[in-house]
Amino acid sequence: MKPFPTTLVERRLLADGAPFVIGLDEVGKGAWAGPLVIGAAVLPREVIDA
Repeated sequence: MKPFPTTLVERRLLADGAPFVIGLDEVGKGAWAGPLVIGAAVLPREVIDA
């Protein structure tokens, strides 16, 4: 069974002085073989602390 996701890494980044955390994800075969979709989310400290 997979472990439940946590915000441990994000909290460490913020503790080290990062102003926010950016999450990225992609799906597709890439520019060489077809369409590619990329998504990003910028999470300020207030969202991670909630």
